[in-house]
Amino acid sequence: MNGYWNYIPLFRYLIPFIAGIIICLNFHFSQQWLNYLFYALVLVYAFLQLYNKTASKFNLQPFYGVLLHTTLFVSGIVLVIHETPVYKSNYFIHGADSSSVFLCRITKPPELSDKNIRLYVNVEQQITSNHQIKTIGKSILYIAIDSAQKYSFEYGDMLLLKNVFTTPTPPKNPHAFNYVTYLQNQKIYHTAFVKGHEYLKTGDNKSKVVWNFIFNTKANFIRSLEANLHDKNALAVAETLIIGQKSVLDEEVRQAYANTGTMHILAVSGLHVGILFIILEVLFKPFGFFQKKKSNAALIKTILILIIIWIYTCLSGLSASVNRSAVMFTFLAIGKTYERQTNTFNILFLSMLILLIDDPYQITQVGFQLSYMAVGGIVFFQPIITKLWYPKKYLFKQIWGMTSVSLAAQLATSPISFFYFHQFPNYFLLSNIVAIPVSFVVLIFGLAFFVVGTIPFIGVWVAFLLEWSLRIMNFAIIKIESLPYALTEGLYLETPETILCYIALIYLGAFLVLKEKRYLLNMLLLTVLITGFVSNRKISNDRQVSATFYSLKHQTVILFKNGEKSVLFSDTSRILETAEFKFQISADFVAQGISNPPVGCFDGPDTSFMEVDLAFHLPYLVFGEMVIFVVTPENRLQLPLHADNVNYVLLHNNPYIKAEKLLETFPNAVFVSDNTNSWKSNNYWKTNFEGSGVHFHSLRDDSALVVEL
Repeated sequence: MNGYWNYIPLFRYLIPFIAGIIICLNFHFSQQWLNYLFYALVLVYAFLQLYNKTASKFNLQPFYGVLLHTTLFVSGIVLVIHETPVYKSNYFIHGADSSSVFLCRITKPPELSDKNIRLYVNVEQQITSNHQIKTIGKSILYIAIDSAQKYSFEYGDMLLLKNVFTTPTPPKNPHAFNYVTYLQNQKIYHTAFVKGHEYLKTGDNKSKVVWNFIFNTKANFIRSLEANLHDKNALAVAETLIIGQKSVLDEEVRQAYANTGTMHILAVSGLHVGILFIILEVLFKPFGFFQKKKSNAALIKTILILIIIWIYTCLSGLSASVNRSAVMFTFLAIGKTYERQTNTFNILFLSMLILLIDDPYQITQVGFQLSYMAVGGIVFFQPIITKLWYPKKYLFKQIWGMTSVSLAAQLATSPISFFYFHQFPNYFLLSNIVAIPVSFVVLIFGLAFFVVGTIPFIGVWVAFLLEWSLRIMNFAIIKIESLPYALTEGLYLETPETILCYIALIYLGAFLVLKEKRYLLNMLLLTVLITGFVSNRKISNDRQVSATFYSLKHQTVILFKNGEKSVLFSDTSRILETAEFKFQISADFVAQGISNPPVGCFDGPDTSFMEVDLAFHLPYLVFGEMVIFVVTPENRLQLPLHADNVNYVLLHNNPYIKAEKLLETFPNAVFVSDNTNSWKSNNYWKTNFEGSGVHFHSLRDDSALVVEL
């Protein structure tokens, strides 16, 4: 085993380094003492290296390893601290007040939605009545479309902005997507919703020439695509696949790619960089003739290939997967030029190390994680899978090659996919066998169109071929997605279980390489442990009896759960189909093992659900011994005289009723204000209930209310 570890030394060094990064991202540390600790560790290690004879005399060799790994661990923590702008004294919000004005520079092309324009900015100066201070920090500005019409925005433009920055609010529902954490992982801690009178455009684009060229080139290419591709879905996929442009893709097509395990086709990734590398190798093959004559042709060839790859990387948006691939192919190309033997694992880990040193926050990105897991799985498991069958015919060899790649990538990425997306594409092999060759063709035609798109007649024909290859791929993916049992949903792993899955995969890999039974035994024991965790959670969910009042914008949503059965109560019977539900609540349903429960609503008939011991007889909701009374504008004048048996009172849709009346009528109740009430009504009840000793819960201000019964 030690020999194998020595074969991939960078992996051993990455483990403590990444551990330090992850620890620092989840806990706060004092920057000063950690800096001192880091410098002390480095000095001690350097001292021991200088006096190596003394170290050998006292047998300090084992201490070297401990010291090195501790240093790497601490360096990961220190790196995150230094890369976190909010820890620094010149972060733009420090020392700011309501009168402060900020000078911001737009750092990306504007993103347009139905309601607003989203601008990514660097805040470069804080301006007060007394002085101007140079600042650091990124932010996102949301400018309403109607108030943004007086200006056009481009990358590099300067804006003067009032201090309207706010801290994003954390999620209010259990297991919901944490937008605050998502932004913080991009080093964004404050955002702003900006009105027309709160900002002023002070300067046009005077930014870096290189980035201007890249963005303009990208914009021109998109315009050419839009002029020549007539199928909207083909156009959207082309923009996404070729240059990483986020496009409005039809929901049916997007879902089809997601459900068939081919979303990596739509995201510019290592696959696309690899295809580009192969194409360039073929195009520059004539340089091999000069190489034989001992010229610098090989070096020139490598430089040209790398320049094109990095231009493409910039054009595609510098995503984690593209950056990783560009770095990897850079090392591969250099190694090939100088005829050096390269270790793919070490190249992979070296690229990860370089990217994390540049930005340790990349470790939190799903794309970064999936990208490295996929490539690591392909590099390690694909050769092993390939050896299971040796087809003789050329066609079968190609199909088996793609199959082994897909199996290896799926094996390595499945735990992360379960953790984030809670689903498994059952036909991923079929869809990838179809999609990968076609995407190869698409990318060839796409790059060809990029070069010759403006040439009359030739550009039109290339665009025609590009569009029809895209149509064929979209059609095939949609058909595969429509097959029975295409998707398994409701798969759920928590963080410890996901980590254990990857430890089990490491043991599996060790067994396959070293053939030692103890690694197989360890893998099986971990598998049993993971199964136990999952089973225990299912048993707990199946025994749970609870009512959950969710916090959903402008809506009422209550889940009644009795063991394996659940019923949802809401304003609308179509609540499960809304985007808000999918974004805010669906993850909690997956965690609890709930799928498509029946829905009752205000405008529906009175109903009883005997299997969950629930009855809807509005204004009453009776769930076992839990009695909920719904107060609405329609029934606020017909309240019962003295309802001692009511446990919970739901205030719905601004009933405009005095707190004293509610306390008199429902002396034993917990009062819940849902999100259909106005800010004014909510604050009135909150103010009047606070001093009365009565439990008042605002779904507008507080998190979801979970009542265990």
